[in-house]
Amino acid sequence: SEHWAAWVYLNRGKSINRFGEPGAVHNPLALVPTLDFSFGLSVQPTDRLANETQLNTIRLTRESGGQLVVGQQILRNGLRFQYSRQLLLRLVAEVNHVRRAVASNRYESDTALALEPLFSYKLNPFTVCYVGASLDSQGDPYPDRTGLTRTAQTVYVKLQYLWQAGPGGGGE
Repeated sequence: SEHWAAWVYLNRGKSINRFGEPGAVHNPLALVPTLDFSFGLSVQPTDRLANETQLNTIRLTRESGGQLVVGQQILRNGLRFQYSRQLLLRLVAEVNHVRRAVASNRYESDTALALEPLFSYKLNPFTVCYVGASLDSQGDPYPDRTGLTRTAQTVYVKLQYLWQAGPGGGGE
């Protein structure tokens, strides 16, 4: 059965600048004008396949003049495939781009990419095996190079099993 949903969020007001660094041109804890915008789309074309995409943006500006203090965009996509009742495959990808004022009319940008594949096998409702990974990359810090550099990678296995106390062995 086909299902879909969409949502939009818009917020304009003031918030605390949590992106700054002490000593930077803009006070990192100042209350500044803010514009938040988020959009999401969830599509499930079949009972087995689902995809959810989200775009979140935030823009903090100076109180006077409206100059950008920081702008951030996060694009996240999650794809899930339920092959059978026991077998699930999932892939989450996220791109995070931040543009931050470091001096008057001078900005630094940073882009990060995260990939999180996951495989799970459910033997029964109480026994599940997960195998997953987290692969992180960040924009290359050297000015003469472009692209992404791998910053972290983690592979994990999780086994979940429910032990039940025998007759008379329950904790009361």
